[in-house]
Order: sequence, then C-alpha cells, then structure tokens
Amino acid sequence: MKTERILVVDDEPEVAEVLKLMLRRFGHRVRIVSNGREALDAFSSEDYDLVSTDLCMPDLSGREVAKAVKGAKAEVPVLLITGWALQLDPSDMDFDGMIAKPFSKETLSQHVTGVLAGKEEV
Repeated sequence: MKTERILVVDDEPEVAEVLKLMLRRFGHRVRIVSNGREALDAFSSEDYDLVSTDLCMPDLSGREVAKAVKGAKAEVPVLLITGWALQLDPSDMDFDGMIAKPFSKETLSQHVTGVLAGKEEV
C-alpha cells in the first residue's frame, strides 16, 4: 500500500487517536484536527490524498467540510466516519465513502484503500 497523507477531522480525541494509530500502522502519514475550521485551514495549507471526517462537530459539520474540500480540490476523496450511518444516505452528500462507528481495523483498511483507489461505493 502506498503511503498517503491523510487529514483526520474528529472532535472526539479518543476516536481521532485510534484513527491516527490505525492509519499509521497501514503506512500512511496522518494529521489530526479537532474541528471543521481547523480542517479547512490545514487543507488550504498542505496537500492531502484523503480527508476523513466525522459528521457532527461543533462548528462546521462534516458535510460542510466535504463540500469545501470538493469545491477546492474535487479529486481529493472525503471519507465520512460517523455514528449516524444508519440515518444517512451519503450519495446525497459530497462523500466518497462512509464507515459506521464503531469500526474494525479491517473495515477501516478496506474503505481507505477503496476510496484512495477510487473504487469505494457509497
């Protein structure tokens, strides 16, 4: 698996840390931010191969983050990782894939690989 640069956006520090540890084990470089505004600042200042975002955050939602990312660089995939998966239809949003919390290491690996390869189905 190629080393990719991934931006993780999650306001829950424990979730962000688990994502960071798993993604680093897969060989990726990871930056964590805790809200949508920090995500947009980070995205505008560095290049990322993938953005992983939570949906419900206090300032900008994951939906708003995805829309801004796609508006700036449509080719960068956005992966939604949320506890609200059963209530959502990600095809109605700017997401390239979705993972329901809680998730396994295998599920994360499969979805990240699929999204990066452009094969993820929402």
